[in-house]
Amino acid sequence: MSDVEMCVNTSLGGMKVTRDIYRIVFIFIEDRQLNVDMSILDIFDFDIILGMTRLSQYYAFLDCHKR
Repeated sequence: MSDVEMCVNTSLGGMKVTRDIYRIVFIFIEDRQLNVDMSILDIFDFDIILGMTRLSQYYAFLDCHKR
């Protein structure tokens, strides 16, 4: 955990504050390993949110039609 608070604007129009930051967490998506820093937010209906900067770093392609 961090001693610094981080404010995050959510896509739902609100702001969440957290101190729960975990450095260098390994996430596996199919055959890819992503190294990310994670913040724990008190929101529901989302398992994980990856930003566009992180996704573009790994050349992610999202096919929303096929889900």
